[in-house]
Amino acid sequence: MRVRKTYEAIEQLFLAFNREPSKCTSLIENYTANLMEVDDDLLIRSVNHLIANSDRLPRWTEVRNYCNTQKIMSKKESVDCPRCWGIGMVYAVYYDGSEVKSDAFQPHGNGDYYECITGRCNCENGEVYSRSMPISHYSEIVKREFATGRYLAPAQACCEIVIRKNRQMRELARTNKEG
Repeated sequence: MRVRKTYEAIEQLFLAFNREPSKCTSLIENYTANLMEVDDDLLIRSVNHLIANSDRLPRWTEVRNYCNTQKIMSKKESVDCPRCWGIGMVYAVYYDGSEVKSDAFQPHGNGDYYECITGRCNCENGEVYSRSMPISHYSEIVKREFATGRYLAPAQACCEIVIRKNRQMRELARTNKEG
């Protein structure tokens, strides 16, 4: 049964690229033999994607490589992490290139607050990101905001700080113009 599903998926691939399966039997058997280790459902999804997004009949190695990338992407499920809340990335609040570490930060100039990825968490979720990205931790301002319990993740708290700080800056600028 398994061989049949794999064979049928490969036949569909050939048909989609105007190749007559009866004339390509040995080639279809070669694809089937080389793609037997791929899960049937993954192979079918991959073949459908390749049919919709390829200009030519992909080689069996291209089909296998595409299946492998899909398998890697779905295999890495998020795990619970009390530091990053499962996202693997660590964000920080910045103002004009300087990291804002506390509410006591005093902005200078006419810049804006923004959030930025500063690195990756040292949990399993962070392992899926580039090793060149440094391991980082959330700053105290983000930890305190997240501790209020109003947010799903520290990254969301970071975003809210940026919104609030920029709103405060605009309000202060408006007040200074009026006064």
